[in-house]
Amino acid sequence: MVDITSATALISSVVALFGSYISYRQVRQGIQRLEVEQKKIEAQFGQELSAERSVQKLLECTKWKRRTFNTLKYHLGGFEDDELRKILIRAGAIRFEEDVETWGLLERNIIELERESFTEKF
Repeated sequence: MVDITSATALISSVVALFGSYISYRQVRQGIQRLEVEQKKIEAQFGQELSAERSVQKLLECTKWKRRTFNTLKYHLGGFEDDELRKILIRAGAIRFEEDVETWGLLERNIIELERESFTEKF
């Protein structure tokens, strides 16, 4: 016959195995929920992140230190004016207003900001 110690050990092993399985299922479900949330976030913010990268590339072009707002709006269609301005700021751009509204990366236009003639308008 099976003694009490062996039966207790067997029952403890079965309970531990069942508990481990339940824990594994909960962790796996948690991981799946996180993956779904990550995909939702990527879908929600993917367009904005892509737009920011595009802005940076447009403003890093060596031919121009700045681009007019209308040029940027043309190349990055689908955004309202203020929404596009927010994207420009997140991409590291600053606004200049000469005859027209222009935008350039801060790092490429630092000299203009240090000039004595720099005012609120520039």
